[in-house]
Amino acid sequence: MKTHLSGHQASLLLVLLAFAVILGACANQPTAGPPQIIEGRSLCAECHMSIDDIRFAAAYRLTDGTERVFDDIGDMATHAITEPEFQTASIWVFDYSTKEPIPATKAWFIHSKNLVSPMASGFAAHSSLTAARKAATAHEATVMSWTALIDQLAAQASTTPDPKNTETRK
Repeated sequence: MKTHLSGHQASLLLVLLAFAVILGACANQPTAGPPQIIEGRSLCAECHMSIDDIRFAAAYRLTDGTERVFDDIGDMATHAITEPEFQTASIWVFDYSTKEPIPATKAWFIHSKNLVSPMASGFAAHSSLTAARKAATAHEATVMSWTALIDQLAAQASTTPDPKNTETRK
């Protein structure tokens, strides 16, 4: 039994097939904006603790759609230094005052030992340089860009001895 499609049916079938291909392609595209973080439920990719304070959280998404979330900006920055995959990531942090997401490369960061972040990095992000300077005054902090933050942590990592490569003498 052979089934033949009329010209109209064949055209309709081609349109439906093209629509299905387009929908499938769109479904595999990463979404815009930061990966979703649900306070108290999302787990940090580094320490696996729940993210309880979005003001210190950070996240990234790779071009293939892989997402990672962190409870502390310092954890994600350290991850950025050690993971080559990070070079193609869309990176997000959250404004300390408004809790709104900001692309990390557009944020201004403060660093202070007086700022109690989840993993004690002491970093917080701000959407404007003015807000960062104001917060820096309040927290006795330094102000820096994302690039400067990464450079600072990379310099610290290169001068900190790896405990696996040291020996203890008695």
